Amino acid sequence: MTRPTLTPALSGLLGGWLPRQRWFPVKSAAFSFEPAGGLRLAGGPDGAAASEELEVLLLAVNYPTPDGSRTDVVQVPLSIRRSPLPGAESALIGQLSDAVPAGAAAAPGELWVYDGVHDPAFIAAWLDLMRHGTTTPSGNAAGHLVESGYPLPRATGVVKVLSGEQSNSSVIVDDGESAAILKFFRVLSEGQNPEVEIGAALTAGRTVEVPATLGWVTGEWAEVPAGAQDARPAHGELAVAHEFLAGGLDAWRLAVDAAIEGREFTAQARALGAATATVHRRLAQALGVASESVPGGDIAPGVAQRVRQSWAQAGPAVGPYNDALDRLLERLDGSGAGPLQRIHGDLHLGQILQVPGGAGKAPRWAILDFEGEPLRPISERNFPDVPLRDVVGMLRSFDYAAGAAVREHPEADVPATWVDDCAEAFLAGYAEVIPGSIDRDSPLFVALWLDKALYEVIYELRNRPDWLSIPVHASRRLLGSTGSGGSAEAAAEGITMTGSARIDRPGSPLPVDADTLARVAAGEHHAPHSVLGAHLDDHGHVTIRTVKHLAEAVSVVTAAGTFPMTHESGGIWVAVLEPLETGHVPDYRLEVSYEGKAPEPADDPYRYLPTIGELDLHLIGEGRHERLWDVLGAHVQHYKSALGDVDGVSFAVWAPNAQAVRVKGDFNGWDGRQHSMRSLGSSGVWEVFIP
Repeated sequence: MTRPTLTPALSGLLGGWLPRQRWFPVKSAAFSFEPAGGLRLAGGPDGAAASEELEVLLLAVNYPTPDGSRTDVVQVPLSIRRSPLPGAESALIGQLSDAVPAGAAAAPGELWVYDGVHDPAFIAAWLDLMRHGTTTPSGNAAGHLVESGYPLPRATGVVKVLSGEQSNSSVIVDDGESAAILKFFRVLSEGQNPEVEIGAALTAGRTVEVPATLGWVTGEWAEVPAGAQDARPAHGELAVAHEFLAGGLDAWRLAVDAAIEGREFTAQARALGAATATVHRRLAQALGVASESVPGGDIAPGVAQRVRQSWAQAGPAVGPYNDALDRLLERLDGSGAGPLQRIHGDLHLGQILQVPGGAGKAPRWAILDFEGEPLRPISERNFPDVPLRDVVGMLRSFDYAAGAAVREHPEADVPATWVDDCAEAFLAGYAEVIPGSIDRDSPLFVALWLDKALYEVIYELRNRPDWLSIPVHASRRLLGSTGSGGSAEAAAEGITMTGSARIDRPGSPLPVDADTLARVAAGEHHAPHSVLGAHLDDHGHVTIRTVKHLAEAVSVVTAAGTFPMTHESGGIWVAVLEPLETGHVPDYRLEVSYEGKAPEPADDPYRYLPTIGELDLHLIGEGRHERLWDVLGAHVQHYKSALGDVDGVSFAVWAPNAQAVRVKGDFNGWDGRQHSMRSLGSSGVWEVFIP
């Protein structure tokens, strides 16, 4: 296939415009691009005006990543006009003054270049490609129409681009008789996009629990496989059109409002369970079911690996539950997954709308966005999976709705059983459609539930620390009840809002058994951060532990004052503080006194999160990391802090068979007990930051 040629002028415009777009995978100038493909469109119903060119550039964008580099193919629709497009100032990419694209019938300096999705003429031509099932003049893109019973609208009325989308561009088209939402995939993937495949299959089965798929466009571009020299043709979806659900109400908002007002949401939850099960059943009927290659050998090991990897980062925030985690995963080992099928993969209340039913009809629930995780290859997104994953996602979403209610309205009195009631109703609704398919006591269900909760812990640590309490408390509740076996209760984790472990007496330290304390004091524990450092309890207090051998006195210093610690055992000191802000661990330092010396200020290594990211751990675990020197060894770090900036050194080593690792040097008198490293799970990496 031939690739288009970019003029220097257009390349310059795009080079400055692309990093400012939310959907572009690179947010800096550290990238390069070249054409991977392109297509020109015929006009709208009456043909494009002679004053405009409608085309799509497919650009191969290369940029550096922690493990080397990555190339993504992005879609850039263009409307090139001889005069400005009224009302589209925000969509202007720039004006060409030095050169024009090949074939454009205009003189230099007379062309305005726009993001094509904002031009009704571009949208009209795109819809016609679907409506007539035709190809572009060059033959490298084709439209497809679905017999859905819903007509494709024409771009003669409302044409509105939605704002705020992260990875795609969506346009609402409403001509007064029919309406659609047209989604352009900005970062392309080879293969059949699951949103297209699943949507078309469910629409063909007349499934009303999803928006009808009306049509889509496939395209071709050049792709150079890893390790190859020559490009080969790649094919994938460029855009898809769905029925636009006018007047739809967000299920997340409905649930949060109900929790705020203390209203039951069980009827809605039961209907949501039935809708989820109906979609699962239709997907199995339309796209088939599969089995594990070896019963218990496919799904369970993958879930266990994810849980271990997540625990490496989430464990310090959750607490000392390593033994409970091990017992849970032992029960999971060899557990069969049952029939596998296509699922949603990222189901939660925010992916569902309540749609008005029309005259005399009850509202219906519609499940949206079957695209899956855009950063995963389509080949992985299309794997059959276990339907329990969607069920667990919904149960965790009810918990988050209760937590959000209290965050929005601290005075809200959410019923203590609200989350559990919603969960029971959802499962009952699911069982009405697919009886006997869910066992909440099964090891797989419990592990999937924890997998989701730990993923949430990591997300909140990185993005919304003030929401961390919800998944942390959920994880602690599950692990604290997991002995020989325990069901994954939905429970009201989000209502408590402290994200904490349970204690019997307010003001008492979080309990740690004597054997664990002894191993931590000796520097022989694989997860010292789960005991040392600061941890919230369910009464809102903060337990702080530190290890200072030979110290005569240790105090905690916060913005509120200085608080003496009590020697607990073997050089471990403990104090319990009131938080400066409810649900938050305060910034703190230590003041340590040794015999015959004045108190010395010190920082606590065990109040810091891991300095190694999830991607690095994954690549190291697979033996594919190509820049280990950037991750392992010793690296100077700088942190900003309310009590003053902190400088220090992060240490990381790979020791997959070690039971404990300590850092020794002249800075600690060659006594590594106070600088014991934490194990970051199955990656084999051990890490600690020493201020």
